[in-house]
Parts: sequence; C-alpha cells; structure tokens
Amino acid sequence: MSDKLILTASVKEGEIVWRPVDKRLQIASISLVAEPLGKINDGDVWHAQLVDSTVENRQKHWLVRLVAKDSSIQPWQKIKILQGFYIDEKHLQVLLSWLHNSQDVILVGPAGTGKTQLGFALCETLGWQMPYKVDIYTIQRVTDLFGTDAAADGSTVFRRSGLLEYIERARVAEEQGLDTHFLVILDEINRVHAKANEAMHGLFDATRQVSFTTTEGTKTVILPGNIHFIGTMNRGYQGTYELDDAMQSRFAALQLPAMPEDIEVKMLAQKTEIPGFAAEQIVHICRKLARDSSFSYTPNFRDCEKAASLVKQGVDLHIAIWYGLCGWLDGWETDQKGLPIASPKSEADKALSVLRAFSKDSLRIAN
Repeated sequence: MSDKLILTASVKEGEIVWRPVDKRLQIASISLVAEPLGKINDGDVWHAQLVDSTVENRQKHWLVRLVAKDSSIQPWQKIKILQGFYIDEKHLQVLLSWLHNSQDVILVGPAGTGKTQLGFALCETLGWQMPYKVDIYTIQRVTDLFGTDAAADGSTVFRRSGLLEYIERARVAEEQGLDTHFLVILDEINRVHAKANEAMHGLFDATRQVSFTTTEGTKTVILPGNIHFIGTMNRGYQGTYELDDAMQSRFAALQLPAMPEDIEVKMLAQKTEIPGFAAEQIVHICRKLARDSSFSYTPNFRDCEKAASLVKQGVDLHIAIWYGLCGWLDGWETDQKGLPIASPKSEADKALSVLRAFSKDSLRIAN
C-alpha cells in the first residue's frame, strides 16, 4: 500500500498516541512499522505512509510508516553557521555545496572534535530529517547494512535493518513529492571491512544501487535522490582495512581544521554548564598535553567533557583535570587518600609537571 496521510503526535506522561490530522478519519489505533529516530514532541506533525489496515470489532487499525517530520527546508546558500556546532564559514559552504550537488563527503579531522555531531547539527539547521548513523566497524558484509536472515515460524526470512527502513522512508518521501532530505552518517568509514568495502561501491557511484543475496533471493537497493552520505575519519589514522582507491574516488574529502581554543572553551562551558574559567583551564591543559607527541595517548574534546563532568559534580578542578585528561597515561597509581601518585620519569610524572607549571596554586596531588 502507498496511501499517504498526515499524522499528529499526542504525548502524555511519556506515551505517544498518533492521530490523523484529518478529523473525519475514525481510527481506533495506529501502530508503527518502525520507531522514529530522535525525540517525539507533543504536537509534532509527520507525513506517513499507510502500510496495512485491519478491522476488528468494526474498528479500524492502521499500520503506518512515519516518512518525514514536517519542517521548513532552509536555503543552503544562506547558512553561515550550524546550530550548536563550530565549523568555519569557508568549510561549511564547501560542504553544503557538495551535498547540494549530491556529492558524498568524508569529514577528516582530529579525534573528539565532533565530526559525527556535525551531521546532526547540519540536519537541524537545514530542516532535514534526523540523520541515521551507521557504525561502520560493525559491518563485515554488505548484507549487514541492510538486514539479516532470521528464523520465523519455522522458516528463514529477511529482516530489514534500520538503515534499509530509513532508505525506504526517503524513497516514499520522494514519491510523495515531499520537500525534504535524509542523511546517512557512516561513522569511522575507514574501518570498513574488506569484504564489505567493494560491495558498497555501487551505493556511491552513478548507479546508486547495490544488490545482495538473501534466503529470499537477490535484493536490490536503489537510493532515491533525496538521500546523502557523510563519512567520518580521524586524521592520522587509516583504520584496520583502509579505504581503497575506488572508494576514495567516490567521496570528496573535507579536511576539518582544529577548533580555535576560545571557541572550544565556549562550547565546553555551554555543553557541560561549568564556569568559564574552569572550561578555559581544562581546554588549555588538554591542548598542552596534546601538543606533546611523546605521550602514548592524545587527549581530545571528549576528555575535556570527562573532566568537566567531574567539576560539575564538585570535584576539585585540578583533580578533575588529572582524572579526565590523564587517565590513559602510564605510570600513576593512587595513595591511601585516593590521590594520584606519579612514578618518576613516567608519562604521568611528565603530565603532572604540565599541570604544576600551568597553575601557581598548590595542587592537592601527592608527590
């Protein structure tokens, strides 16, 4: 069935009830093919597809697929900043231009800088649908992207994946003429398994399709024109299997520069709700440690958030910095009071020197 309809959500005490916007339709209950991505708020309006309809005791029951949340698409040429995410205007305009021209993109940048979050901020700012994230390291075969063969009622059937359901939503939206877009985030795409790598090529070339074999026979996935792909990749790390030349040629690479320190301080303070001076010290020390290539672990923004979460719970700032930024370094233990002890000439000892040099206050850390 391909009947299109519009539904509104009624949320009470955490329970969601869906009703047709057209009050003339008397429907006893509406159930969903798949749960929507993200939070549903009271009054949200969704375009949907009627998949099946049954009648029980003279009452109608619908099985529907939520297709696209009603939202206003923003002109990409006018977007200068992303909501809740920093990216300089030049890089943002390049990214938006590529996506507008249906060019798939891989974001390359330092670990912990929020490359994955950029996709979510992008969709929110542009008025696109909530993106679907795929953890590429879990994909060993192309079939893992789209579903699995599973036992049901004494036979084997093909169970669709969340990604395939997401692609189906995009296809229906295109058929219904809805002005909206969908985004798939391929997280850590450089960790794609060799067996899946080549089989995925068709998704990103001119054909935009891939075929695979299941117990139900050969299935072909054809991508609609309103779906886009963004991959993420940490700078300086090629991954377990690496991308082959054919895959690299299918994507445009956008090298993201490191975030300016003052912007990172502001984002950390806003995101974790800690005082600005604490965010400034955390970020500054993190950057000093990160610049030293002799450490076995390079702290990043995620580690700043770990330190900030301790500060928010009342932990002394210096102790929070130590545990948040230096926990992966070799050469430290704790004394009987639970304070860090650094072994002489160890990574921990060197990091402790950085902390002492930065602050004139006495650190409550054991020698």
